[in-house]
This record gives sequence, structure tokens and C-alpha cells, in this order.
Amino acid sequence: MSAMKYRIFLDTNVFIFAFEFPDSNSNMIMELLNEGKIILKGI
Repeated sequence: MSAMKYRIFLDTNVFIFAFEFPDSNSNMIMELLNEGKIILKGI
């Protein structure tokens, strides 16, 4: 059985919420991106 691939769709609100609300899920997503645990791919 292969590992499930996750898809995350980000819009500009994620970046705004991450900046304004440090305890938000958006900030958690940004931290994972910065740590290289999530890799963004273009459409």
C-alpha cells in the first residue's frame, strides 16, 4: 500500500492570517513550509 498524498490549496488569506494570528492553523502551515516539511508545487 502506498502513502496517501495530501493536497493543500493556499490563497493569500493563509499568509495574512499567519502574520496576524500567531496561534492560527495558517501560521502552523507557514512554519511547516519554512521547515521544509511541506513542499509547494505550482499548478
